[in-house]
Amino acid sequence: MGAQPKYRNGKPVFKPTDVTLKDVSSRIPRRLHEPHTMLGLYYLGRDIVCVAAFWTMATKIPDITGFAVRAGYVSSGLGACALKWSLWGLYWYFQSLAMTALWVLGHEAGHRAFSSSRAVCDIVGWLTHSFTGTPYFSWKITHHIHHSFHGSFERDAHHVPKTRSQLGVPREEPGKKINYREILEDTPLYTIFMLAIHQFIGFPLYIATNLGGQPHFPPYSSHYNPNATALFKPNQKWAVLASDVGIGSVIAACVYYSTIYGWASVFKYYLIPWLGVNHWIMVIVFLQHTDPRIPHYRSEAWNYTRGAACTIDRPLLGWLGRKFFHDVAHFHVAHHLFPRMPFYHTEEATKIIKEVLGDAYLEHEEWWIPNLWNCFKTCVFVEDEGQILFYKDVDGNAMYEVDE
Repeated sequence: MGAQPKYRNGKPVFKPTDVTLKDVSSRIPRRLHEPHTMLGLYYLGRDIVCVAAFWTMATKIPDITGFAVRAGYVSSGLGACALKWSLWGLYWYFQSLAMTALWVLGHEAGHRAFSSSRAVCDIVGWLTHSFTGTPYFSWKITHHIHHSFHGSFERDAHHVPKTRSQLGVPREEPGKKINYREILEDTPLYTIFMLAIHQFIGFPLYIATNLGGQPHFPPYSSHYNPNATALFKPNQKWAVLASDVGIGSVIAACVYYSTIYGWASVFKYYLIPWLGVNHWIMVIVFLQHTDPRIPHYRSEAWNYTRGAACTIDRPLLGWLGRKFFHDVAHFHVAHHLFPRMPFYHTEEATKIIKEVLGDAYLEHEEWWIPNLWNCFKTCVFVEDEGQILFYKDVDGNAMYEVDE
């Protein structure tokens, strides 16, 4: 991918990479694959301290506001209100980042990249993912499917593109002009509304109903249902139930907390940051796997390395993203090539991967907000035929011509 030497119809012609996993892995030092339990526990402790510190600071917001009024820094009316909600806004932003950090460590644990001990990984993963609202074992199982078949149109577990026929777009025929925008384009307000749904409850809806997952799975295949045969094997039933116990425990804790402090307190301290966690998860995952430059492969063209290159590295939130997202957005290609590689080794590995993959390596440095909007608007559908598929926009245009 990247700059292509061959053009057709004014577009670069894409040729899939022939680099093999062995070509890449032979260049990666063995030490980069080794997790260090104590280092993982350090990051876990750091993130827990951040969550606790932000929570504690939020409890002081009424005192800070009262002091500012008494000292004459703000008026007792509008000024106090503006200060109070500004402080709550800061809390929600930073607490959502800190809770996302815990979620990412749970994701590391699910890959056995947190520790060489499976027990340590599963304890850490179950606790952090339950706290942040994700059924750990259930999602770990389906996420393994995603990593095994990343970029595969038929077998990937999520972010599977809609096809022309699924969206009801007529086939192109000689002499017949299709008004794509009339069929596909929505009003800006509706697009903003759908983007908000996608960002804040898209991940919980995927977990609960398979929304955005493989369309050939039975309707409402749920990560909470141990009998969802499209997602789980019979011997994984107890793992799914353990995940449900984790989520149920957090819900019970919220209900108990509400009986003491009220639901408004639960909403301000936990539920709004939880919505923020879902937002950051969707920003990370959507932008890693959705871009006009990213292909999807049908079975004859797919292989593991090509699928791993169907993701894109993005420096999300700069240094802040590196600290709170543990490099999962910055160096995601390395993670897909070697999912058991600890995050603190992926930067070094990426330097090697870029050399080996060459034009097949993708990165993007655009600010995430316009990038999210552009990808949401331009990555609309793929064709029903062909082994190599690129997203088409609301005008029916793809970025590449394909040389299969």
